[in-house]
Amino acid sequence: MWLLSVEALGQSRQTADAVRLRPLEARLNEEFSVITSVRELSDGRVLVTDEKDSRVVVADFRSDEVSPLGRRGSGPGEYTQVGRVWPLGGDSSLLKEPFAPRWIIFDGTRIVRTAGAGDPATLLVGGTMVQGTDARGGVVATRVARDASGRPVPADSYYVVRVERSTMRVDTVARVESTEGWAAEARVSRNAPPVAVRGASSSGRRSYVLSFFAPDQLAVFPDGWIAIARANPYRVDWCEPGKRCRIGPRLHAEHLPMSAREKRAYLEVASRTHSWPPTTDVSETSGWPDAVPAFVTPTGRIDGSAVLPMSDGRLLIERLPTADAMWMRYDLVTRTGELAGQVRLPLGERIVGQGVRSLYVTVTDSIGVQRLQRHPWP
Repeated sequence: MWLLSVEALGQSRQTADAVRLRPLEARLNEEFSVITSVRELSDGRVLVTDEKDSRVVVADFRSDEVSPLGRRGSGPGEYTQVGRVWPLGGDSSLLKEPFAPRWIIFDGTRIVRTAGAGDPATLLVGGTMVQGTDARGGVVATRVARDASGRPVPADSYYVVRVERSTMRVDTVARVESTEGWAAEARVSRNAPPVAVRGASSSGRRSYVLSFFAPDQLAVFPDGWIAIARANPYRVDWCEPGKRCRIGPRLHAEHLPMSAREKRAYLEVASRTHSWPPTTDVSETSGWPDAVPAFVTPTGRIDGSAVLPMSDGRLLIERLPTADAMWMRYDLVTRTGELAGQVRLPLGERIVGQGVRSLYVTVTDSIGVQRLQRHPWP
């Protein structure tokens, strides 16, 4: 069993050198709605999951060909909903349906197995969210903390568990929390347009929710290391296989209040990147958190995450834009907890996957259509 240690990794730099990606080397013309993950294969092709359209495709950047993989349904080789696809050893991959105890196993570009609710491994993990896999086939997931009677306590606390698929051994790695101080919902309330109802018209006020859900975020690396990005205080804890987890130093000492200026910046970014919420007027909103969270679960994605394990062992963390940083920014954190740099992209672009020598970026146009492009990395 892996336990969380009280040992700290040391001091960390508080400023980040800006890192800009080199020009793209390839681009797909295929249109997507919400790309959740990209899994690079050894021959350069990629598996792409589109959460909104519930589809998995295999894409070849050299030929610009995109082909469906599997189909929608509840039978073998089928799926009703897709989330992130996780790399196992070699070109094997795993996809768990977000709201069902079903695992889809891929061998390259073929679906070779569908593990349902009765499969031993899925029974051990249960209905919780898979957070990652390693090259030996281990599956890391979060499990709700429960007391002796089986009741969840508290509701926002989870255990990180690692399931060894070959032996069915389960290890508890650490405990994560959805920190209440960083979880909030800002509400938008505005006059609704008249709606025809059986020949008559009615009007009222509609309420929209902006989620600032900032639970601890997990990333699993092929060598079995696990990174836990903590929201409050902002830091990264590192868990090495067979050893105690190490608490990282605090990153970024600034604590930005959610001022009117920051609220306007958030609404402007949201409007420009995914046309939500339907207003940029701060006076129509309420319920904002007191401070700007370090990171949040990406808006509009069921199986989204703010963290991405890099092929060189470092962790990439998607930060929120601010009034003084109106761009997409990603902190790059080493295994000593140090801030190594910050990758910056224009608004409307998002990093969704990485390969041996590449980063995969989505570019969203003004009507919400996404396209995928590949950049050299590092």
